[in-house]
Amino acid sequence: MRLFRGKYVLYPILLIIVFGPNWSKKVKVRTVGEDSDSDIPGPSSRSSSLSSASTTHSSDTTNTFFPRKTITCTEDFTTMHNLLYFIYTGFINLHFGSRPSQGSKVEVDGYPEPADPFYVYQAADMYLLEPLAERCLRYLELTCTVENICDRLFGLREDVNSRLRGVYMDYLLGNYEKVKKTQGWLDRVRGIGNMEDRDERKNCLETILEIMDKLKFAK
Repeated sequence: MRLFRGKYVLYPILLIIVFGPNWSKKVKVRTVGEDSDSDIPGPSSRSSSLSSASTTHSSDTTNTFFPRKTITCTEDFTTMHNLLYFIYTGFINLHFGSRPSQGSKVEVDGYPEPADPFYVYQAADMYLLEPLAERCLRYLELTCTVENICDRLFGLREDVNSRLRGVYMDYLLGNYEKVKKTQGWLDRVRGIGNMEDRDERKNCLETILEIMDKLKFAK
């Protein structure tokens, strides 16, 4: 027991003080992916180093110790806002034939901006939100007119938007006598040769031939 008394206890303490590390000194380290050295403070400034580390982690997605997965969405903000709002509430800012009463103004926190039904339909179809896709499909069907049907139909790829393209095609065939007199139809028929984009020209020609074939067999 004598070993732990008196001078024997002081010797280890003195050795640590004399030959131990300088805790207030900054050390140089090289992190993975860096070309230059960076200063990392010792234990005396631990709180500030933790603060800066958390800030770096929140903005740096290539952190070696805390890898983060980033999901990139190609949809615009309004489309994604409406899609997420529908998931949580069952509502979407997509109205047809509704008019607010005079002097009334409804304000709801977090309510999204008016959505483009075509973009929301594409997003809902991709993310397998069948109820939302059906609602958008119904909205697009009800808002078809002889004036806008050509703009909607031409340019749609059958392999990507087959259901929606079928809705547009049925409307055009059912109202062909009126559609063929519109400027939209005449621009497509007369302007095929002037289209610079090869894929656009091909798609337009194939769509017109498909319409002619369906009209011929319908008679």
